[in-house]
Amino acid sequence: MHARMHISDQRLPDEPSLDIHPDVLLERPNLGMFFGLIVATWADIEGRLDAIFLLCANDRAALTEMQAIKGWDKRSKFFIGHVKSQQGDALAIEVRAILRHVALPANKRHDIAHGIWAICKELPDGLVVANSEIYTGAVEEALRAEAENTPKLVVN
Repeated sequence: MHARMHISDQRLPDEPSLDIHPDVLLERPNLGMFFGLIVATWADIEGRLDAIFLLCANDRAALTEMQAIKGWDKRSKFFIGHVKSQQGDALAIEVRAILRHVALPANKRHDIAHGIWAICKELPDGLVVANSEIYTGAVEEALRAEAENTPKLVVN
């Protein structure tokens, strides 16, 4: 099972049959378990990075400031900048390398943790992870169709 699981940017087939709600994980329990592990692992990584920052900076106020920053890129820049100002270039270069390595799975983890989950009958072994556009795009299209007085909906 591990070798077959992958996260892809595969597009849905034309006119997919989607079932969208959080309970779809119950229909794909193996994927749900892996998604849970991805989210839990990332939380563990973030906790460890906070501990590394505190070890390097020895400054609880700076840790609190970093934790309040939203977005991986901004937090990383703060982390590296603070370490550089306190410990110098050598440690900042090491920290930058660690953060770059850790950042590789960050975007996919973000998609999974903050995505709208669905299943597609045409993809029986998959789980669809969409962003909020799956809802807002459909509403915008319904409003357009209503304004044009047409029953034809075109959903991307």
